[in-house]
Amino acid sequence: MCYVLLLVTGILFLLLEPYKRNRRVRFHAFQSIFVNVAIIVLWVAISLFARSLALLLSPLFLLVCLFLWVFLIWKALQNQTVILPLIGAMAEKRA
Repeated sequence: MCYVLLLVTGILFLLLEPYKRNRRVRFHAFQSIFVNVAIIVLWVAISLFARSLALLLSPLFLLVCLFLWVFLIWKALQNQTVILPLIGAMAEKRA
């Protein structure tokens, strides 16, 4: 559930009482937040530095983001932990 509403659910699960003490839930919440912040920062950087390139990359970028989002939700529902490079390590430290 941490991945469903992007940043919102990640933050909510860190604040809600029964979940904020569960290490697994905290990991997924932090990973969700970090992934979404990375996507936003990457998209803003591409848009600022190369507008025409951003228009061309937009469909592919959104498709990759959608695939990653669905993949993370699917694995979390199966009680499997996917540790993404860089982001996953940061989430593990915070969890």
